[in-house]
Amino acid sequence: MERARTEAALRESEEKYRTVFESIDEGFLIHEMVRNEWGQVVDYRLLEANPAHQRTTGLPPETVGKLGSEFMPNVEPYWLELFHRVSNFRHRGARRDVQCANLPMVQRPGFARSWT
Repeated sequence: MERARTEAALRESEEKYRTVFESIDEGFLIHEMVRNEWGQVVDYRLLEANPAHQRTTGLPPETVGKLGSEFMPNVEPYWLELFHRVSNFRHRGARRDVQCANLPMVQRPGFARSWT
């Protein structure tokens, strides 16, 4: 009985998250950091991106699940350094290897860039 209630509450929570994620006007994405043997971020995997992020950047839904180096091979080193700093921030002693971003996007013809 308790397990059924817990599972129902989890489903409801996931539905609320998905509704907000899919309907907000701002781009939102979740990255998983890929690190080398020294712990430096060398790439990232796009785990989730909402429709607003896809509209703003022009990246197709197929980029979800891929490495950044696959769909943005010429990413500026600044972004990997930024991802490294953010993901190394320790919250309650735990390093975050997954980061969420809700960044305003600035677009120029043929170019999209997130600003923090």
